[in-house]
Amino acid sequence: MDHKKLSVTAECQLAVMRELGQFTRYDVMRKLDVSRTHAQTMVNRLRRKGYVEEVGFTEGRLKKRLKVFQVTSKPIDLALPARQKIWNTLRICRAFTKPEVCAAADVSMALVSRYVNELIRWGYVRKINNGRPGEVAGYARYRLLRNTGPDYPRVAPQTCSDPNNGEVRKVEAESCNG
Repeated sequence: MDHKKLSVTAECQLAVMRELGQFTRYDVMRKLDVSRTHAQTMVNRLRRKGYVEEVGFTEGRLKKRLKVFQVTSKPIDLALPARQKIWNTLRICRAFTKPEVCAAADVSMALVSRYVNELIRWGYVRKINNGRPGEVAGYARYRLLRNTGPDYPRVAPQTCSDPNNGEVRKVEAESCNG
C-alpha cells in the first residue's frame, strides 16, 4: 500500500515548486497562472501532506510579509491507518493480548478490541486462553491464524475483503424456519 502517491496534477505542481526553489504563494500563482486562492490551496495541501515546508518570511510589494516555502528534501513519514498498525503488530507477534497490541501499535484499547473481535468473527484470529480476570496480566491471549499478507483485511458487519488475496466474503443469510 503506497500512502505517498500523489495525483498527476499534484506531481506537476510539485515539480514547478521544486523548480522555483524557495517561493511564495504569489510566485506559484504567477508561474502556474492560477488565482491567488488556488495557489494558496495548492501550497497548503502539499504542506499538510509534508511535501512542502515553510522556511521563513520575505517582504513583498506594499510592505506585506509573505511566507516563503520550499519543497522538502527529507523523506515523508505519513501515518498509517490504525487498523494497518494493528494488523502489522498481529503479524509480528502471532500470539498476543489486546493490551500488548494497544501498546505496540499505539492505538486505543477500544479500537484494538473492536478490530480483533471482527477478525475473530471472520476467522483470522482465535482466542487461545481466556486469561484470569481480576489478576495482574490476566488478559485473554489470541493467535493470528490467517496471515494473508501486508495489507490489513477490511472487515465490516456483513462483508470482509482481503486486498492481499483479492478475496471478498459475505455473511451467509440465516434462514428462519419457524
